[in-house]
Amino acid sequence: MRWKLMPRPSGPGASQAPGCDSLVRHPCADAFAELSSRLAGAEDVRRVEVPGRPHAYVFELVGTGVEAAWLRSSPPGQPALVWNGATLTFRPQFTYAQRS
Repeated sequence: MRWKLMPRPSGPGASQAPGCDSLVRHPCADAFAELSSRLAGAEDVRRVEVPGRPHAYVFELVGTGVEAAWLRSSPPGQPALVWNGATLTFRPQFTYAQRS
């Protein structure tokens, strides 16, 4: 497996680099790069249970104060889930843990 984590091309004629197919950046590479940067300094990753919301995925990045959270899906009619000030959707939200 190979990840293309090259910078986005900029300026005139910046479509090729020596030894590279192209400087096209893929969305999955952006997601991987963001996750990698968020995991920097994490000592562990732990799942946080959300009572009554089995479709909610919340993970504490231990040692960073950051949590990653998203919803797999929600049954129709279920109210929105707000976690640490962010309304969760199917896209991951990175928030700062606010627990006592």
